[in-house]
Amino acid sequence: MTGPVRDLTPMERLVAALVAAGMTNRAIGEQLALSRHTVDYHLRQAYRKLNISSRAELAARLESQTDFTMFDGLFDGVVVLEPLWTANEITDFRIVYANAAAVDLDERQISGLVGQRWLQRYRAHDLIGRYANTFRSGEVFEARNALGDGTIDGRPAVCRYDVRTARHANVLVATFRVRSKVLRDGSRGPGPREA
Repeated sequence: MTGPVRDLTPMERLVAALVAAGMTNRAIGEQLALSRHTVDYHLRQAYRKLNISSRAELAARLESQTDFTMFDGLFDGVVVLEPLWTANEITDFRIVYANAAAVDLDERQISGLVGQRWLQRYRAHDLIGRYANTFRSGEVFEARNALGDGTIDGRPAVCRYDVRTARHANVLVATFRVRSKVLRDGSRGPGPREA
């Protein structure tokens, strides 16, 4: 009997997704600051739970199970984007999935935008080029303690957050966690959200 991908632990899901994206165990270890032995362990656990025995089977299983809630345990917010091409260039992304915790820096829920184009909602957003490069290259993009402008109750704030963006089959998965928010006047906002 084969188990669903959602039965994997968050680390097993993350390792499985990176394997399916074509990364070697050594590269995954370097990316996640884990030993190769630890990566091997998580991969073996995923194989056992899914009743599979190869990287090709793993990639096929992840591609066939399009329930992107499998990524929800990695970070608080999860957004899945499908690239939209003009000729040979990615010019925009369609929002395929967003969990309830996926909010933009102005506290607006992205889950209500599923089916829309990214630029329809965020016309001045500077991430399209970075997302396109990540999708084309297949390399994971990660930033820890990144700073960005946001709001707290409509007042200007500075947000500190972690973000990880990776290609998964034919979509881009962006996961993030808000670490802290500080109003521009110096008072603190809410702390990290609970997953």
